[in-house]
Amino acid sequence: MRTFLRDLEKFVTIPTTAVSEYEIPWLMSGLICHRLSTSEAQELSELVCRHKWEAIFVNFFDLILGSAWQHDLLHGQRPNYHPNDEFDRWRAAVALAHSDLFITDSYMTDLCRRAKVADYTPTTVFSTKQIGEILQFIDQNA
Repeated sequence: MRTFLRDLEKFVTIPTTAVSEYEIPWLMSGLICHRLSTSEAQELSELVCRHKWEAIFVNFFDLILGSAWQHDLLHGQRPNYHPNDEFDRWRAAVALAHSDLFITDSYMTDLCRRAKVADYTPTTVFSTKQIGEILQFIDQNA
């Protein structure tokens, strides 16, 4: 969250800052493309500080998964990086914000566990290897 706050502060101070100079360039690029104003950036900063940002679940999940994912990457705990990993993390964030059941690979399942997403969502997360548990969940919730 602090990196996002720094990016918002940078935007408020110098709205013409190049996207590449932000710590979360993809997020700031999206906000700028949607014509984020300096007053909106200030208001968003306040919402982030008061934890109201967490109400935007997809972004919230992307940030907490991204933090754990980046930690793994920096500490050599993540297998080789593939650009598709960015899409997978975003898909996970969408699933966690809007689904009852999320089935994914073993790494993302563990990432969700370590990021403690269960504290914020009722979405049940299974690895593709947990076939019996998935079928049992479906039977119980059909």
